[in-house]
Amino acid sequence: MNRKSSSSIRLLRAITRHDTTEFSKILQENPPDLDLNVRDRDGYPAIICAILAGEWDMVKEFFLHGANIWVYDSGGANVGWMLATSYPDNKGEDKQWLIDFLKSKKYPWPAPEPWQMPKLVKEGKWPPAFVTGKEREESQLPKDKRAYFLLKADSKVFHEYLQISNEEEKEAFKRKHLPEFYK
Repeated sequence: MNRKSSSSIRLLRAITRHDTTEFSKILQENPPDLDLNVRDRDGYPAIICAILAGEWDMVKEFFLHGANIWVYDSGGANVGWMLATSYPDNKGEDKQWLIDFLKSKKYPWPAPEPWQMPKLVKEGKWPPAFVTGKEREESQLPKDKRAYFLLKADSKVFHEYLQISNEEEKEAFKRKHLPEFYK
């Protein structure tokens, strides 16, 4: 969903406000315009926002309501890595339940680190091959952020890209180095 629906905005707002009551209410209402895989304006998937907020109950609800567990942000942080490296707060058992849930879905463990993700995505290894169709497509970054992310797979190419100041030249560079992306 390119344009965020009002229900999806409400969901993101509930996460940032640590409002578990509103969050649960939105999920119970299950409005037709709700997108569990919505990203905030910085490209963070809602589920990762909930992990960053330490809202394990919200993350569990995302899992149980079918949110995409294969999403990652523009820095390469994925759901598994975020869970593994986040502080458990006083709810360590809840966090372990979430990790066990991911493992039950064949999530690779330990989860890939952010610096590994550009190469995995570029090589078609993230999400893993058994993740197909809509779930695979929805796990990817929005197109405007994906090209930049994929350039990071090769540090030499990425360094060259960073030296370009002209936007048209940057676009031409991305087309040259990522022709499969622009088909």
